[in-house]
Amino acid sequence: MIRLSIFDNYPTSRAGLRYTFCETPDIQITGETGNGADLLQNLQQAPADIVVLGVNNNRKSKSFKTVRHVEITRKIRSKFPDVKILAYANQETDKTVRQMMREGASGFIGQREANERELERAIRQVAAGGTYVGQSDR
Repeated sequence: MIRLSIFDNYPTSRAGLRYTFCETPDIQITGETGNGADLLQNLQQAPADIVVLGVNNNRKSKSFKTVRHVEITRKIRSKFPDVKILAYANQETDKTVRQMMREGASGFIGQREANERELERAIRQVAAGGTYVGQSDR
């Protein structure tokens, strides 16, 4: 069983990710939020193997101001070293994603390439201990 927690600023993005895996028997959604502090609390209460961390370039977002994505990555790696992070970004060349990878994220997938099959493949590869770099970023 792969336990998955979803972080994204946008409720519709979180709902889409949740729907994508609602019928996948060996992937369980253990939490979802759009706030960095809540994510850390959720991981404490409902452990996950992977965090799918949505990266948006909307600097006006409330949760972006609360805890930046690179800081979230650093905090997850520090407090939950066994949890893997898959960046799910709206721009394949986003420098934030590159910084997240340097801080310990296990992979990256662009939202443009992330059909259900490719997203599941990325999650499984990261869950198995691998690194995933999206097709458009290779």
